[in-house]
Amino acid sequence: MRYNHEICSSCDTAFDEHSDVVVCPDCGTPVHRHCWQSAGACPNAHSHGSEFVWKPTQIVPVAADEEAPKPLCDHCGEYTEPGMPFCPGCGAEQGQASPIEMFSQMSLEREKAFLRDFPVHWVNGRQLRAGDVVAGQPVEEICLQLRSTQRTAERYLSRFARQRKLSWNWAAFFLGPYWMFFRKLFKPALIFGAVALAIAFVMLPIHEGMLGILESYGTTNPPQAWSMLWGIVRAHQWQAIVAGGLWLGGRLVAALLGDRLLQGKIMDNIEKVKREDAVLGLGDPPSISAGEGAMRRLNRHQLLARMGGVSFFAPLLYFWALQLLPGVLLNFVGMFVR
Repeated sequence: MRYNHEICSSCDTAFDEHSDVVVCPDCGTPVHRHCWQSAGACPNAHSHGSEFVWKPTQIVPVAADEEAPKPLCDHCGEYTEPGMPFCPGCGAEQGQASPIEMFSQMSLEREKAFLRDFPVHWVNGRQLRAGDVVAGQPVEEICLQLRSTQRTAERYLSRFARQRKLSWNWAAFFLGPYWMFFRKLFKPALIFGAVALAIAFVMLPIHEGMLGILESYGTTNPPQAWSMLWGIVRAHQWQAIVAGGLWLGGRLVAALLGDRLLQGKIMDNIEKVKREDAVLGLGDPPSISAGEGAMRRLNRHQLLARMGGVSFFAPLLYFWALQLLPGVLLNFVGMFVR
């Protein structure tokens, strides 16, 4: 046979005239049939796609009556006859890429396009490209969750890179729970929202009394209206001071911790996806092909984009809750007080 004295790339033993040899259809590597069936793939599969072609090391003439080893099906690995257009086992067309291979190639091209089109971010005086790391995580996976303009993303990346416990976020200061709901920080948003709801509940009677005065005397007798408004403020001054202090304190805490809360959520999402991939065996082991690795990374990117991003519905829902719930609670309490 033509592979006499060659070494099987799987078991490192030499072929002889009695060896049952199969040949990889991609690179031409000869392997014992039982080695191929045991491994389920070519031992040089990691080199496929890099123009690797197996070359013999032993120059042994092939006898004229010696039968060449049968090629394997591109898809199922069964023997086929040389020159046959279809596999007799699975019926797949030979010489054509399988659907999985085609999808892997498409994933590889999509990943290359994503990395090529990923914008360069200037962070703390240095350029960050796809593959660079900020706070221990890939910059592209962080940006996928931020879903912001490049300028806003650079601002957040700069704060994340500094790893400070406290920073200042103007959006969190002015918008408070609205910003948290917008950024999908639901747990802290519910806490700060509950405080704001309690303040609105306490201040609702004062607010309604002032509106009633303005509606009754605001246009007909402004001096009397201002006098009555000042009377309400003086009668409830400590109540208003406490409520205003709670509101201002909550906004200060939100502004100082907003960036840290957002960074923690983003990093937790990335680690959560990595843990789930490890449990399901969907990491990036070195044995998988480049196309399959790209497909897994793209799936991870899509999952991270869904977990992060922003929500326009949550702030609207919170706004209506803040408008309706204090009045409902006040009427409910009034039923028992009466």
